[in-house]
Amino acid sequence: MAFLDALLLPACPGCSSLLLPGQPSLAGDFRPFCRACREEWPAASFTLGNQHALGLYEGALKKWVLRGKEGPSSGVLAPLADAMRARILKLELPRGVLVPVPASLERRRRGWHLAEALAGSLADRLGWPRADLLRRRLFRKKQALLGAQERRLNMRGAFKRGRRGPPGPAWLVDDVRTTGATLSEGSRVLSESGRRVRGSLLLAQAPLQAF
Repeated sequence: MAFLDALLLPACPGCSSLLLPGQPSLAGDFRPFCRACREEWPAASFTLGNQHALGLYEGALKKWVLRGKEGPSSGVLAPLADAMRARILKLELPRGVLVPVPASLERRRRGWHLAEALAGSLADRLGWPRADLLRRRLFRKKQALLGAQERRLNMRGAFKRGRRGPPGPAWLVDDVRTTGATLSEGSRVLSESGRRVRGSLLLAQAPLQAF
């Protein structure tokens, strides 16, 4: 019976540990996660100019983002989107068209792209429009293998204008910002097409000292 009971218990999407009956839960956006994961949540969010992230890409946030990249069955998308919505409302960020950064060829082949899913979830929660205003023109080397300067050169010309979409300023949406090369190239293409870019909405920012 204990084995069967364990099969019916929900698992924490952050670490896969079982959520036991009667386990204390915290009010707010992170109710599906266990206490250990919630306590690892970043104490402070991250803002760099007009780029806004839930926190640095480390600890529990890094763990959740990595699980989110695995696919929709991980269960972390909804809580992360809820947290992002709360962040946007707290900062009173102005409405805009949510534009996901296009997926790499590798992610496209997987059939799942966290940035695209996040943009859709935020659109549902905020009532803002979402549009694929960018498309991949070239599939480059993996950014993770490159340094800061190489990343900027690698992304040059990687995007082109996508669908027309609704009018209004845009917010770029991505999961993790490292050097900002991808976001800069996306902003450049949108600006050259006549679209004003308000900034970027991100789940996490890689520690700046890493680059």
